[in-house]
Amino acid sequence: GRSHHRSISSIHSQLSAHLSDMKEHAVEMLYSEGGVVASTVTVTTNKHNGHVSYHKSGNLADPYEGELAVVFLYLFGKWKQEKQRNDLWLNKQRNNAAKVTSLALSG
Repeated sequence: GRSHHRSISSIHSQLSAHLSDMKEHAVEMLYSEGGVVASTVTVTTNKHNGHVSYHKSGNLADPYEGELAVVFLYLFGKWKQEKQRNDLWLNKQRNNAAKVTSLALSG
């Protein structure tokens, strides 16, 4: 009934706010020059002025979570330069994740 609708509405509001926050900060938090997407980010907040810093390391270039991160950044990130957005695809690796074999079934 009504409480179920309110619960769904509340969840929708929370998820929408979270997605908006991710879109707003993802590029600043994850992207490094040359198309590199950080595999590790340490977030620090200055206690005196509240300034948030992102200390990035590594390169998330694999075809699994790395590619998902690139797709998210490419589609939803707040980019200052279109070249940076396009450079995301420079470091992606393609691996054959699945080995395809044929199987004959007898009927």
